[in-house]
Amino acid sequence: MAPLIAPVSRTTIFVRDMSRALAFYRDLLGLTVQLDTAIPKPGASQILVQYCRALRIVILRAADTPIGNISFAEVQGAEPPLPDRPLPGRVTLGEACLVIRNTSEGIATAPARLSRRDDH
Repeated sequence: MAPLIAPVSRTTIFVRDMSRALAFYRDLLGLTVQLDTAIPKPGASQILVQYCRALRIVILRAADTPIGNISFAEVQGAEPPLPDRPLPGRVTLGEACLVIRNTSEGIATAPARLSRRDDH
């Protein structure tokens, strides 16, 4: 049976200050920037599930590999501002998320897999 997902692409951590995150991971640990981009609204607001002006994403890597990377997301102009402590249903600074890519076969077979799982 083919997997539902491809390998984990990266782990993303929500940060308050991108320059501080880069000072540690890029400047001190030596990771290299693979991508530095901003996702404007409305896409950023849809990802965050609340209003924000933009979401800056920086992807870093330690070696020449498409998987196992780390990235940071800096939320810009969130209303209301992101909390410093966990709140149910809200993205929190310091929170991590896994970025996983779906395979086309996995998407096509997901309903059947879920129904088989429910039968057990």
